[in-house]
Amino acid sequence: MAQGRRIAGEVKTSAQVNLGPNGRKIKPYYFRRQKQNEDKEEIKDEEKDEEKAAPTEFSYKENEVKAVEDEGTELTVWGWNEEGTGLVEKYSDVKITKVIGNSDTYQQTLDNVLASGEDAPDLFFLEAAYAKKYLNTTDTISLNDLGIAYDEFMADSYDYVVRAATDDDGVVKGLSWQGCPAGVYYNRNIAKE
Repeated sequence: MAQGRRIAGEVKTSAQVNLGPNGRKIKPYYFRRQKQNEDKEEIKDEEKDEEKAAPTEFSYKENEVKAVEDEGTELTVWGWNEEGTGLVEKYSDVKITKVIGNSDTYQQTLDNVLASGEDAPDLFFLEAAYAKKYLNTTDTISLNDLGIAYDEFMADSYDYVVRAATDDDGVVKGLSWQGCPAGVYYNRNIAKE
């Protein structure tokens, strides 16, 4: 029989008994508390890392707001579904020509039309995932160039929605009628396992 120690009526081998440095049994709650404290420290370290990665201050660059006369009675609007183009049609008092593209080929088709300059849309919809590709080009213009001052919409808009339509220089070149935030809840301890 393996040599062991009698603890509370049980015989356990030395490998099964939690012994401290002086040979005394260490109570199991000590290990739980120690593990909890280690987990708390790891979480604090992760939070410190997150604080270090906080975004820098962002500022918008507003240009001179131009006086704009209405030109024409027709507007060509591009999108990949009826949602956005339908809103323009609903709230506009000019004739709307809608071009609904296939969402799989929308970007490529838009790239080709903008590059050629022929039949380019007056207004087109973009996904946040690829908006910067267009916002940082001369294919898009500032809202100020359309006679729209930032104070006309900033107070009623969420900052992240406005940023999604802002070029790298801080110039707002579009507006969104929606914001689709998402969140993920998880248990850090289980995720680590």
